[in-house]
Amino acid sequence: MIEDVFTKADERAAGAADWLRRLRDGLIEGKDLSLELTAAGLGGAMWREMKENARLSSVGETGAMRIMLREVRSALAAAGGGRAAQGWELHVVAHSAGSIYAAHAMQLLLDSGVPLASLHLMAPAITVELFNATLRPLIEAGKCPVPDTYVLSDQGERDDTVGPYGKSLLYLVSNAFEARRATPILGMEKFIRPVPEGPKVEPALRALLEPTLVVAGATPPAGLGPSRSNSHGGFDNDADTLNSILRRILGGAPARPFTTRDLQY
Repeated sequence: MIEDVFTKADERAAGAADWLRRLRDGLIEGKDLSLELTAAGLGGAMWREMKENARLSSVGETGAMRIMLREVRSALAAAGGGRAAQGWELHVVAHSAGSIYAAHAMQLLLDSGVPLASLHLMAPAITVELFNATLRPLIEAGKCPVPDTYVLSDQGERDDTVGPYGKSLLYLVSNAFEARRATPILGMEKFIRPVPEGPKVEPALRALLEPTLVVAGATPPAGLGPSRSNSHGGFDNDADTLNSILRRILGGAPARPFTTRDLQY
């Protein structure tokens, strides 16, 4: 990266300010790459363990979601069977790695007897591969709603930080914690729709998700409110994001929306 800065004639001709900016950016990229390589071993092992725990929660008789399913079915039966669920709705909101948990649990949630009315993913850390294997078939079969997906812009991901790492947590997951570098992560804008110098995007995935994709700081799609989160971890503390989700759940503006003060706890 540094060699490119010193050898590309077009960049040298851009002027001292641009040259210094590109040198700085190249050094930051070099630092981040070094951190990715350093963190990949231990961080990758911890990440795999967390993902496996999320999966195990929905398999086997002792998984927490399996226990939940049995208890919900039992409660509905005691209350009069299917009639007890009339008027009830289930709304799933998942942030970051919560999307992985929700993906594995989705079939159990659909089997609970309570209709699933909406799905909201905030900066989902699930890989596109796992999304395609778990949630996408249910969505395309009409069993699960298309998720409202809240993400940072790609520039926002690059401006975020994780300690000394100069990008967002999802960049670190994609470049270091997953099995291969640049693993497509659903919560990264560049893997849902094209961005400058970004990877090729699957047209069908874009067509599925873009109509309900909310990019922080940008005008939202019709029917959705904006998000003003400025970090990966900020979505569940952003009043605009939460009010957008609440509006979708209620089918209209809430009588009492979230305020910034509500989230100072």
